[in-house]
Amino acid sequence: MITEVELGGRLKSLREDLGLTQAEVAAELGLSRGALAQIELGQRAPNSMQLARLGDIYDVDIGELLSDEGVRRQRDAVAALFRSDEQLGGDPDRRETVRRCAQLSREFTHLEQLLGLAADRVSAAEYDVPQPRNRWEAIQQGERLAEAERDRLKLGISPIRDLREVLEGQGLRAFEAALPANVSGIFLNDPRHGLSVIINDEHHPRRRRFSFAHEYCHSLVDRRTPSLVSRDENRSELSEVRANAFAAAFLMPEAGVRSFIRSIGKGGGRSVLQVYDEGEALVGQRRAPATAQDIQLFDVVHLAYFFGVSFDSALYRLLNLGLITEDQRSRFAAQRDLANQLRSQLFGPEEEEPAHRSPHFLWLALEALRRGEISRGKLAELGRLAEAPDEFFILAGELEREDEETEVLLPATGGDEAVQ
Repeated sequence: MITEVELGGRLKSLREDLGLTQAEVAAELGLSRGALAQIELGQRAPNSMQLARLGDIYDVDIGELLSDEGVRRQRDAVAALFRSDEQLGGDPDRRETVRRCAQLSREFTHLEQLLGLAADRVSAAEYDVPQPRNRWEAIQQGERLAEAERDRLKLGISPIRDLREVLEGQGLRAFEAALPANVSGIFLNDPRHGLSVIINDEHHPRRRRFSFAHEYCHSLVDRRTPSLVSRDENRSELSEVRANAFAAAFLMPEAGVRSFIRSIGKGGGRSVLQVYDEGEALVGQRRAPATAQDIQLFDVVHLAYFFGVSFDSALYRLLNLGLITEDQRSRFAAQRDLANQLRSQLFGPEEEEPAHRSPHFLWLALEALRRGEISRGKLAELGRLAEAPDEFFILAGELEREDEETEVLLPATGGDEAVQ
């Protein structure tokens, strides 16, 4: 068993790895900063509840924290992220946001273990792809990966209606949270809790879909690093170009786009290869211009709505597939405001997906409560962590009442043992 001084040193080191201040951790424990300082100096021992809470904050097992071997820090993707990224690590609010998502990921794993679902959990696929040498190669890799992954998942050529569900079905933890405006998403690779993606919930719903697909690509081919941050400033990096190309092709498969265009009597040949990142286009290579196609502004709006992507994403996908020329793309892009009005008037207002929450996570929590694996207090804690709406807690209460009524009404069988 380690000494109080050794324990305090470990706690201090873990806190610093996560970029947390003594005041922040002390507030989580309900202590003064001075009291936490005494714990870290080995002058005061934390009680069992405080030790358990510290384990949650730092993502370590209590047994590991107290063992002679020490803590295996190499697994901590969040600590690695804060060490490598000053923008996120230096902002207390952003740190807390990412930490909350990491804690949700841990609770995901814990709930699956409680419910006996861990053994059946799907392991995320991984592709062995070399690093691209230039933009053209990065775009080609992204498009081929998207086609291969769609084939593997048997998605066909139709639009993906619930992209988040697809990611979670492949073993990823998918979250939406408040991130800096220039950050579209984060990928975390934690050996203990698996793969997580966090996308910026302050972006438009269509951009969030694109970001989910973008981060999904990182989970498939970029696991050599514990964390990646996708931001505006690094969109020209080849791994980001590849992920953007993947996102466009995954959301708008070539066969699906061509089938849609044929259904309205249009068509064409390939002319330009570019990748679009919700704000800027990067050219990979040009070929001979295709002849102008009879595609109209409404056709682009309809295509974007059909596949659930932005107007500009649809434009660049049509350009890459040779279905419009660069002159047409520029002309349509200049009519963006009109296109947005058309989309709203013809297809109705866009439905916002709930931010911060994970429906599957909340379902696991309700099921764990129903089975008696967690308490009502733990459910409330998990609901607050996931920022669940008030309706979630009402539903939990109704579920408990239904279970109590069922237990009373069911007849007893086999002696004194009641049906449970």
